[in-house]
Amino acid sequence: MRYTFLFVTAISMSMLAQAQDITTTALGSDSGTQGLYNTFIGRMTGNANTANENTFLGANAGQSNTTGIYNTYVGRLAGSNATTGNYNTFVGRTSGYGNTSGYYNTLMGYHAGYDIASGYANVFLGSLAGFESASGASHNIFLGHQAGRLNLDGGYNVYIGNSAGYDGQSVVQNVAIGHAAGQYNTANNNTFIGYLAGQLNTVGVNNTVMGSHAGRNNDTGNFNTFLGYAAGNKNIDGIDNTFVGNNAGFFNTGNYNTFVGRLAGYNNSTGEGNSFFGRYAGVENTTGSNNTFYGHVAGRYNQSGSYNTMLGRAAGYYATGSNNVFVGYNAGYSESGDNRLYIDNSSTSTPLIYGKFDTNQLGVNTNEIPSGYAFAVKGKTITEEVKVKLYADWADFVFEDSYDLPTLQEVERHIREKGHLKDIPSAKEVAENGILLGQMNAKLLQKIEELTLYTIEQEKQLKEQAKENNRLEARLDAQDQQIVQLRALVSKLLQSQHTKDK
Repeated sequence: MRYTFLFVTAISMSMLAQAQDITTTALGSDSGTQGLYNTFIGRMTGNANTANENTFLGANAGQSNTTGIYNTYVGRLAGSNATTGNYNTFVGRTSGYGNTSGYYNTLMGYHAGYDIASGYANVFLGSLAGFESASGASHNIFLGHQAGRLNLDGGYNVYIGNSAGYDGQSVVQNVAIGHAAGQYNTANNNTFIGYLAGQLNTVGVNNTVMGSHAGRNNDTGNFNTFLGYAAGNKNIDGIDNTFVGNNAGFFNTGNYNTFVGRLAGYNNSTGEGNSFFGRYAGVENTTGSNNTFYGHVAGRYNQSGSYNTMLGRAAGYYATGSNNVFVGYNAGYSESGDNRLYIDNSSTSTPLIYGKFDTNQLGVNTNEIPSGYAFAVKGKTITEEVKVKLYADWADFVFEDSYDLPTLQEVERHIREKGHLKDIPSAKEVAENGILLGQMNAKLLQKIEELTLYTIEQEKQLKEQAKENNRLEARLDAQDQQIVQLRALVSKLLQSQHTKDK
């Protein structure tokens, strides 16, 4: 209240002096009397002044000012050592005490900008704010008790909050907002917003931290973005991480991770290259790397498994292996192996689509794929066309001269003994083992080709038989003619004999 009263009084007296065309208004022993339109109130205020339009209020305020103009110093020893600085406003005991030629500074609070020297265009509000700022300090804004206290020659920094940016000395382009935010920071281009946000950062650069306790322990880590309460809290030297959400990546010390969601990646320690999206996604992961979990509690209990992709709520919930792909609600819920594929919307162990990346096998509605087979389907299938590619054993060998074609008698004997054709599986074998479509088609073709050979042979035999029949028919025709002739001759002989007898 006393300063306010005196400040108002000083302004009133200054206005009165201007109205009366008085050169300088001085009140106090040894206060200055030189220059125009000045107001000096207090012992030794403006003592060395020769300049114009300054207002100094408080014992020794602006006592060393010589040619500085348009300055306002309020408080004992405020701007006491300033000589040539212009356009400054210092309010508070010893505020701007060490300023000499600095200009465009606004310092308010006990010891605010105490050592400002030749710094310029700074705004310090709060006791001890920017206390040690020196000659190179410029374009800084410090608001709060001890905000930017140790700043020496840093520039373009914004610190708002008790002890915010406290330890920054020669740093530039930092923003720290919140109690002790970026308190020990000595690096550049960081943004810390929130209670204790980035408090222990020292040389880490290009970090953006927002949230109470967020990135508090980050020390040397660079290019990190932490948003949310305690996000990235324990990160010390991890780089290129992005954590968004309450406690996201809390224990992280790894690199190149992206965690989005409450407690996402909470326990991650040295795991790298992970992307977790969703509440509790990858919450127990510690050393697993290069995982992608997308969905609420996706990959929740994975700890050291790596190279997994889990998409869907609770996908891979209890999974602990590596190189897995789970897609769908609860897909791969309890799978503990490696190199597995699950596509389903339930926690079943026999998903709609099941695969084994290590053996290049795929199953539909089954997880039982016999060794040596790439694809298995449980249930009926329907398709417009199936192409089977065979690499050997096609049945054209039947037509080779060296092929030993069984006789029909041998075929008949095999059927009687075995109950099926030779080289064709029995009904019992088919029931137990199924058939190989390509192999069976080749076997059936073999039998068709054998039948073709039998048919060709029969055709030859039929043709020979036809020829023989034609020969026999010709002989029969000749014999018929001979019989007719014999009958005619006999008839004639009989008639002749009958005539003789008469």
